[in-house]
Amino acid sequence: MAGNRLTVHIPQEANPDALIPLLSLMYEQNLAFPDVKTLVAFTKEQGLGSRSELQNFATVCGLLERDEEGQITLSQVGRTVSQLKPEIRADLIHFLMYTGWENRSEASTELWAYREIVNFLWFRADVDVLSIGPSLNEEVRNKALELFDTDVSFSPKSIRGARKWLSAVLPPVIEHGTTFSHRHFCPPELALLATGWVAQQTEGELEIDFLLTPERRELICKVCLLDSVVLDRVLDWTLPLYPQVMVAGTNAGVYGRFLRFLKWPESSDLLR
Repeated sequence: MAGNRLTVHIPQEANPDALIPLLSLMYEQNLAFPDVKTLVAFTKEQGLGSRSELQNFATVCGLLERDEEGQITLSQVGRTVSQLKPEIRADLIHFLMYTGWENRSEASTELWAYREIVNFLWFRADVDVLSIGPSLNEEVRNKALELFDTDVSFSPKSIRGARKWLSAVLPPVIEHGTTFSHRHFCPPELALLATGWVAQQTEGELEIDFLLTPERRELICKVCLLDSVVLDRVLDWTLPLYPQVMVAGTNAGVYGRFLRFLKWPESSDLLR
């Protein structure tokens, strides 16, 4: 039955034009809401939509949370995103979406679906997102059935929800609403978080040289939506900005490029 299907849908209601202004308003006005109904009334009044999917998705991404009194407030990550330059906020939320799914968890399956969509498009760039849509829809549904062993709620509307975020990052990877292409630059804030996340996912350790193997480089590029040929240039730009977090490794040359993490990157490191 449809009601028993696992939801891996990415709601279009939780788009950049609604979610980013909501975070900004909550930060600037120090807002908290006693319940979802009150928050939805606020978003409707502000012209940001009148559906609960916005709050639900922001919570799944870790941008909203319940405080000790049960009120809906900005999380620490949400507060950080709201303080960063407006032009990079979509990139940081993209990072949270791409990396937010925990293994086999059904609590955030829409983030699993987002990662699958990004990976599918990244491997096929340059590609027309409209013509590839049916193949993408089928692949995600098949993978979800294999992984979760159940039918899933996923459709072309879910893909459109993901495309809204891929069109909002700067530089964008979907231009004119049709073609997905690798980009040749990304914000250093995203590069820092992505490289640290990949290191933690692939057995990296603090204070020990971390080799950028081909597999690790590819994963960083997928998170950052980058063309692989520009990764070193992006890292060269990023390293001097965060010397308290990530530095060049002490090894060099024979095996490839090494990095060394002095601490694992956190969103608070971006507030420099």
